[in-house]
This record gives sequence, C-alpha cells and structure tokens, in this order.
Amino acid sequence: MGETLLLHLLVFVSLFLSFLATGQGEEPPVGHLQHLGAHQPPVGQVESLDYVPTPEDFYHNYILPSKPVIFTGAAKHLPAFQLWSDAYIMEKYGDIEVQVDYRKKENRDRPGDTMTMEKFLLNYNSSDFYMVTTVPEPMMEEVYLPSCLSCGGFTSNLQDYVMWISSGGTKSHLHMDNIDNVMCMISGSKEWLMVDRQAGANVRLDRHEGAYSTVDVDRVDMYQYPEFRNLPWWSAHIGPGDCLYVPYAWLHQVRSHGRNIAINNWWTPLSVFDYQDCEGKDTKAPIPLSMLEFTPGAHTRFIVKVLLEEHGGQLPKDTVQRMVLWEHSGQQLISDEDFSQMDTNGDGQLSVEEMDRLELEEVHKLFDGIHPGEINTMGAWQSRRNAIQQLLKSLDTPLEGEAKEFLYNWQRTDQETLEFLASREGSLPEAVVDFMKSELKVKPSFGGHDDL
Repeated sequence: MGETLLLHLLVFVSLFLSFLATGQGEEPPVGHLQHLGAHQPPVGQVESLDYVPTPEDFYHNYILPSKPVIFTGAAKHLPAFQLWSDAYIMEKYGDIEVQVDYRKKENRDRPGDTMTMEKFLLNYNSSDFYMVTTVPEPMMEEVYLPSCLSCGGFTSNLQDYVMWISSGGTKSHLHMDNIDNVMCMISGSKEWLMVDRQAGANVRLDRHEGAYSTVDVDRVDMYQYPEFRNLPWWSAHIGPGDCLYVPYAWLHQVRSHGRNIAINNWWTPLSVFDYQDCEGKDTKAPIPLSMLEFTPGAHTRFIVKVLLEEHGGQLPKDTVQRMVLWEHSGQQLISDEDFSQMDTNGDGQLSVEEMDRLELEEVHKLFDGIHPGEINTMGAWQSRRNAIQQLLKSLDTPLEGEAKEFLYNWQRTDQETLEFLASREGSLPEAVVDFMKSELKVKPSFGGHDDL
C-alpha cells in the first residue's frame, strides 16, 4: 500500500512539474520537442534551375541579392559522378589520409581523427564514421569547378574544396559560414533548412566560437529557444548530381540520406565582378580542381574587414582581440605583437584601410596560417548581442540609457570598462557588473576595487 501511494505521489509531482514548465498548463508551442522546422511550413522552396548560369548572371542574380539557388544535374558530367564507387576509391586512393568525425549528429566538442581512406571505407557503413576533409590532391583531377565560378574573379578567391562522405543519416548543427559556397552531390541526397540573413539575425548562436546554435535539431525546446517559434525558413532538396549555392551568412541545418558524397567549393565573397577576367574565355570548358590554387590570406582579410565595417570602419585593440576567435576553442587569435604589425599608424585602432594595405601573404602569416574557415567573428557578435538582450529582460528595473548604451558598446576598451564600473560602483545591477567583468581581457587589480 505504501509503495503504491509513493508511486502515485511521484507521478503527481512529475505531472505538476511538467505543468509548471509549460506555462501554467497552456498548450506547448507548435514544434516543441519536435525536429527543427516542425513549427511551421517553409516560406518556400529554393529556386531550381535546369542549367548553370554564366558567371556574370550568377553574380548579379544570386550572389548580389544573397539568394540561394539549385542547379539540377550540374555535377553529372563530373568524372567523380561516374567513377566514385567505394571499390574504385579504395583501389585508387585507399592509402590517402583523411579527416574523420565519429558522430553523424554533429558534435564539435570532439575533434576528428586522421585515418586512411581504406580504413574509412571498410567501416563507415557499419559505424557513425563521417568524413569531412579537404579533397585530396590526387582526387581533384576528377572534380571540376562549377562553371558559374570559371571567371569574374572567383578563381582568384578560392579557399577550399571539402569532401563529405557518410552512409547517410548525418545531422548538422544550425550554423552559418562566413564564406560563399556551392555544394555538389556526387551520391545520395541532402535536405537543407535555410534561414536568410535578416531572420537569422534573431537567432542566438550560443556557441559563438563556431557561429552555431546548440539547439537539439531533433527536439527543439521552444521554451529554451523561443526565437524558433516563428522563425521563417526555406527548404532545399538536392539529389545525385545537383549543386546548391549557399550564400554567405545564411543559417542552415543539413540532413543527409543514403550513401552520401558531396563536394563544397568555398570562396571569399566578391565585392565586384571582374569583367576583364572573362574576356576570351570559354566559361563552359571543364576546369579540374587540380588546375586551381587557393589564395591564402584573402578570406582572412575579408573576415576582419567585414567586422571593422560593421562597427564604423575601425576598432580598438581590445575589441579586435576579443572578437576574432578560433572557431573550435574560442581562443583569441590576435596577439599584442600581431596587432602592432597590423596597426601601421600606431594609434591603437585597426582600420579597414590598414587591412587593405597588408599583403595577403603577411595576413596569412599573422594568423599563423590558420584556415579561414576556422576564424570566427560573426557568431561572437550575434551571441553577445543576444546575451545582452536576455540580460536586460531579466532585470527587475530597466537599465538607464547611458549604462545601457555602454553595455552594448563593442568598442569600449578594458580601461574604459574599469573606469565605468568604478564610477558606478553600487548603482549597477549585479548581473550587469558580472557581464562586464566577464568581457575583460585581463582581471584587474587596483586599490579599492580588487573585486572588479
């Protein structure tokens, strides 16, 4: 009898806690604890073309307006599309070393490992092995650059070609890339949930070091992530031989189906189209990836320039160091010595003009040759802004104007923050003080304010 009563009591407590968690018994929001996208139908399907536009048309009709597009069947003429069976790849490229992740549901906290192509192919159908690696040089001969990138400046701004292979069932985080991208399917299919820049600005990228959200894409908690309740999104399906243009800074989440091989073509976004680069060229002629070269430093410079332009054209050293991070760890990438070489006029500010004056090779060296895909700034900026908005909502008393403006200010230096906190000692909400302290590069120690 006692055990039965205890069991009923536990059930009652569980139901009561659930009742409280869902807003005093209200119906949970549509899509709560369902897969990402279940909250509402897509705005529409991404446009699909049965041809590949010229580089000029691609630039003006899709890149400039930041508009995704599918090129149906555009990769079916690639040698890779015809040749890349497991047996062929193993026989011809089995000794090549590749990078492999161990979870099909993306987990950026666990780094991948290196193994041979042969070992991967022998195990991936019976495991969660998922290859994510730069296309090995010997295999580049069998992959062509999409013809819409064959001139106009694209080939001078190429950054990487990434090969993705799995047995299907992969699920990415919801994330953004700070680079333009055309992905082509060699085998299998992928489903894309895509969010444009304007709507994406309202999404918390709570892992700012990687510009991604930790929301569970299979069970979205609409109470923890309320911004997803009315989030508009676009749908794209690409099958074998299709290519998809993914615009710079669009949020996306990707699921794969069937034996899956895809190739990313990544390039630094172009500010202008180079018409002279197209003069006299047959833009439809195949260009194997092996004939092209990457441009180290170009995308790194682009990333930093975008950051500076978004904040008035220049930023002080402390802010630049705080915002330019290594994607995988959140580690600051710019040392004091690096900054002094970038700040050519020595005024303690880094400007767009100073970044333009640096040679690309010098930029590459200053960032220790780190792949530009591992440099993040946008996620840090968005994460910080959303964190401040949540902080302000949590306050019992609204923060007065000057303090609120100072809190939002990305450009404040450590010294300015310390002086502001000292001048407002005892008058600021504790949560605001804690937030400002957390942004200090070095914990200060000076008379009377050691607790800061």
